[in-house]
Amino acid sequence: MGALRDSAVDLQQRLSPRERTSAPATIVEIDERSLAAYGQWPWPRSRLAALLERIHAAQPAAVGLDLLFPEPDRYSPAALAEALPQIPPDVSGRLRALPGNDALLAGAMRGRPVVLAVAGLERIDDGTPLPAFSSRLASIAELTRAAAGQGLISSASATRVVRRMPVAGRIEGTLVPALALEMFRVATRAPAFALASRPDGLLEAAVGDIRVPAQADGLAWLRFSRHDPLRYVSAAAVLEGRADPELLRSKLVLIGVTGLGLVDHVETPLGERVPGVELHAQLIEQIFDGTFLVRPRWAAWLEAGMLAAAVLVLMLVVPARRVTVSVAVFAALLALIAAAALGAFRLKGVLLDAAMPMLGIALSFGLLLAATLASFGFAFTRDGMTAFAAMDKLTPKDQFVSLVDFSPQNSLDAIPR
Repeated sequence: MGALRDSAVDLQQRLSPRERTSAPATIVEIDERSLAAYGQWPWPRSRLAALLERIHAAQPAAVGLDLLFPEPDRYSPAALAEALPQIPPDVSGRLRALPGNDALLAGAMRGRPVVLAVAGLERIDDGTPLPAFSSRLASIAELTRAAAGQGLISSASATRVVRRMPVAGRIEGTLVPALALEMFRVATRAPAFALASRPDGLLEAAVGDIRVPAQADGLAWLRFSRHDPLRYVSAAAVLEGRADPELLRSKLVLIGVTGLGLVDHVETPLGERVPGVELHAQLIEQIFDGTFLVRPRWAAWLEAGMLAAAVLVLMLVVPARRVTVSVAVFAALLALIAAAALGAFRLKGVLLDAAMPMLGIALSFGLLLAATLASFGFAFTRDGMTAFAAMDKLTPKDQFVSLVDFSPQNSLDAIPR
């Protein structure tokens, strides 16, 4: 049933994808062109520091790194000196005296609106509805201290199609907001991030004046728009000073790897495969535009009410009308349920499960139709058996007279001309 419900939601997304009316997010992608120009991944963090400096020059609202740096940079001068014992001692000494690449990247982050990613490991049940993880994968302490915040990048999706993302999660008992929400917090200089329950059964994440609804389990439905190359700018273009600064100015800028073979692409309900970093951009856009998808607690009651009303109509129509009329009413009810679900999706951003009421209507119609036809068949058989039993007592001539009605209304003279 869950797969059927997800398929119905996917169909609604495909029939009415979100229109990209604004562009609050820009993705600086480390793409194939960047890798061809600056070498294979991972890059030395000194190059990422240079990339951040270029981005900061355009004055973005905030920068989110959809990257993890769990170990010190092996390309740092001191690390190279350690890895190459054959180099002369004086050269080794000069290398060890140079600033490390991690220090350069931390310097490019310090005092600026930069958010680092953190991933939750080993999903657990900690007794709360939020996604919970027993451990984390994060960047080294030197970089973490320099960042303005940390945001969760774990999707918590159990299927190959990503439909929802957590607005927050618990890692080792600590509440961590999603990367997109933490970028909004840093950009608006809000002091904190808060979660609160709503009367309709939803959870609401608050960052300053921004309100983001999610389901009770902390997962927010993504309302997808089509993949748009205009969301992206190549890191090579930024490093070389060829990128339009307006693509970065006052934007929420995401940095991520999209080079073929280096990143797992995810599938969206629109049937597209996109880099994982685009999920964060999609969430930023729908937060900025206020185009959310929610399934309140009352949605299930509304669906049950629609099903009950439809079954009542079928109970009145099917036994009393011809089969063609019953089929037409059945088709009209299915169309009405589908139209109601699509209308709620388009106009209000409310997810109604059309699949379950439609399945219930189909089963009810089948049972009612079968019962009606069976009752007619039984009545015909019973009356026929009674008539033939009575005829057994008549003479052949009387049987013939009983079978052929010679009454005036059935004579040739009574046929209208």
